[in-house]
Amino acid sequence: MGLSRVEASKRGAGEVAWPIISSTITTVAAFAPMFFWPGIWGEFMKYLPQTLTFSLVGSLFVGLIVNPALASVMMTGSKKQAERDKTRKHRVIHAYVGLLRFALRWRMPTITLAATSLVVISSAYIVQAVIEFEPTTEPKSVVIDVDGPQGQSLDVTDGIIGEIEQRVSDLSGVVKFVLANVGSHGSFGMDGGGDSGESNIGRVTVQFPKLSEAKELPSSVLEKLRGRFGGITGAEITVEKSQEGPETGPPVNVEISGPDFDTLTQLAQEVVDIVKTVPNTYNVRDDYDLGKPEIKVEVDRQQALMLGLNTQYIGQTVQAAINGRKAGDYREGDEEYDVVVRFPEAFRHDLSNVEAMTLVNFNGQAIPFSAVADLKQSSGVGFIRRIDRKRTITVSAQVDESRTGPEVLADVTKALEEFRLPPGYTLSYTGENEDLEETQAFLGNAFIIALFLIALILIAQFNSIVQPFIIMTSVILSLAGVFLGLYIFDMRFSVLMTGIGCISLAGVVVNNAIVLIDFINQRRAEGATVEEAIIEAGETRFRPVMLTAVTTILGLIPMALGVSFDFFKWEWIVGGESSQYWGPMATAVVFGLAFATILTLVVVPVLYSLSASAEDFFRPRRKAPAPSPVD
Repeated sequence: MGLSRVEASKRGAGEVAWPIISSTITTVAAFAPMFFWPGIWGEFMKYLPQTLTFSLVGSLFVGLIVNPALASVMMTGSKKQAERDKTRKHRVIHAYVGLLRFALRWRMPTITLAATSLVVISSAYIVQAVIEFEPTTEPKSVVIDVDGPQGQSLDVTDGIIGEIEQRVSDLSGVVKFVLANVGSHGSFGMDGGGDSGESNIGRVTVQFPKLSEAKELPSSVLEKLRGRFGGITGAEITVEKSQEGPETGPPVNVEISGPDFDTLTQLAQEVVDIVKTVPNTYNVRDDYDLGKPEIKVEVDRQQALMLGLNTQYIGQTVQAAINGRKAGDYREGDEEYDVVVRFPEAFRHDLSNVEAMTLVNFNGQAIPFSAVADLKQSSGVGFIRRIDRKRTITVSAQVDESRTGPEVLADVTKALEEFRLPPGYTLSYTGENEDLEETQAFLGNAFIIALFLIALILIAQFNSIVQPFIIMTSVILSLAGVFLGLYIFDMRFSVLMTGIGCISLAGVVVNNAIVLIDFINQRRAEGATVEEAIIEAGETRFRPVMLTAVTTILGLIPMALGVSFDFFKWEWIVGGESSQYWGPMATAVVFGLAFATILTLVVVPVLYSLSASAEDFFRPRRKAPAPSPVD
């Protein structure tokens, strides 16, 4: 007598409940270390593990509770139809079963072939791999920073900004809008800007339209802009694309620390000259700030005292001549204004007029200013920067898009190998390189911790150490798929996004192996031989394993290819901005899962067969009882 629809739904859900629960927990465990990602990048990426965790828990509830209930209501078909479906094999499944039988007859060559493919593919990519911190994307905007000398007037800076605006005016057809800001490096909330008002700096922001609507690639417009401002004098002009995500610092950032600023200034200039010789670098500069121009009044104290004057009186006189001095108040209605008395503007701008002043001493006698004081022009230190309590000057440089930051930094490091520092001075590489090393270390540790957590979960489920080891081979095999995808599409290895993709795979690819081995164990418990259990497991679980992998891959292909749908305009978009950033992660998961699924269906059963044979070989054989003596 056949089972009812309700009983069939219960039996089906109960049969796969523990494998599904284990698969979900292993996927969550893979992302669990990312909850403890420190620093600004942890704040930026924390939404990824949070979203995936809640989604997986919700899908587990739907899979174990909602779907069986719906199946009990909507499932149709008789027992005879079910038996016919069971005996009728699709030709793909039939071919897979034939391949599986062949692999079980040639177990060691199968394992050798899988290991060889892993080594060959990984080596082929690693030899020519280019490492970068973040994926290279088309900029959403370009910022043109203006840095004039300290003390430069706001009018001069405004004139330079106006000249820049004039030179980018012909881009109206390829840019969305242009914003100008004088007095700070802010850009109306678009790209940061925490500068206090300074008259010598400014910024022009060029905003691009959406990539799908762009008439010209923003990267090509950026290259054109970099060559447009060479003839502008009076300020240093830098052209950079806007930063995506948290601020990382320049790709080349060399910190020189030591006790004396004069020595640091000399060393920094030498480093600047060396870095400028490295190919693919531009905007090489140091952050040593000379400060605003100053006028020092050096008073001959002894001479001033003999002539009836003191330093306070002389200083107040000079201050009143240049900056003015409050003489009273002027009231008009409810408003009150200060009355400031000072020399005419033409007089103030010529220091010789100040030196020609006559001072009146306390006895009413006229004393020439030059008899008691001298004026000297100089500049002080604008900012004293300390890192770890050491005075530090930083030399930074940008890298063009033809090469990555780590590549150029390696050239800079090589160029500075022979650079000798005096005793007490140190040189270190920070900026983007520091963020890359921190992220690389964290993701590496996160990957190891994820594997450890997954292994613990598998050991608890299967009550075995060998079977979890077999399942974990899926993770290793998936790395060959990751490298294969990056090699085919000639993609750089992004420490951030490709690293996240590898961690994601650790929790995803084991799911198919869990379902496969769990079924093998069930059939062996029912009395089937190892080979019979493996063949039946492969035949029965082939369809759900393939459907799981294919649906996951199909869901990520649009992100990998940059295809999306605009629900506001109701149209397809090819080459969106987000796909450029998340594309390396999607590519890693797509190829890693595809490669691991194919090999999981063959290699995991073969490893299981080998482990069963080894278990039979090493299992102690019971000795037959000795025959009883014959009386």
